[in-house]
Amino acid sequence: MGSQVSRLRNTHSGYEYLRAPSYQYLGCEYVLLLNFEGSGGTLSEIVLTHRADARAETAEKSCRDGLSGLREKMGRPISVDHGVQVWRLKTTIITVMEGRRRDFQIRYTPN
Repeated sequence: MGSQVSRLRNTHSGYEYLRAPSYQYLGCEYVLLLNFEGSGGTLSEIVLTHRADARAETAEKSCRDGLSGLREKMGRPISVDHGVQVWRLKTTIITVMEGRRRDFQIRYTPN
C-alpha cells in the first residue's frame, strides 16, 4: 500500500483517518479507511467499501465469492435487517452492508 495511503481529516470530528484507494481483500478491490479515536488515538474502525462494476462480471463474482466465504466462516449473524448483517466475535463486531447496486461495505469495530 505504502505510497497509495493518504492521511486525511474528518471535517465533522476533526479526527484523522488513513485512506487507501485500492486495497485487495477477499479476492476483491476495496477502498480502505482506518479511522482513529482522537488525534493520535487508537484505531477505532476499519472500513472496506466496494463499488460494483457491471462491466467486470468476473471480478464481481470473485468479490461475491470472497464475501460469501467470510459469511460462511463467521456463521449465523446476530442481526439481519434490510441488507445489513452483524456478527459479534470475541473482540470485534463485523457489519456487512449491501446497497441496491451491488455495492457493499464491511466494517470491523472493536467490541
